[in-house]
Amino acid sequence: MITHCADSIVLLLDEHSQVRFVKAPLALPSMPISLIIHKQMASDPATAWLKRLMEKIYADREVRKGTPRAGSSSQN
Repeated sequence: MITHCADSIVLLLDEHSQVRFVKAPLALPSMPISLIIHKQMASDPATAWLKRLMEKIYADREVRKGTPRAGSSSQN
């Protein structure tokens, strides 16, 4: 299987992983990240875990870029 993923995904896997990572042979554009959850699956533990994981990865990515997360405010 071949997939395109953010560099932050690589950080979640250690050297013992059976997943092999290679750099893309060309520059790839940024892509929006979306997760759509059907209301029947919203309380599923695996779905909740995936949602939290994606939120953490996205938040970490935005912090590294110096961009505030959508919906967050710098005013207190």
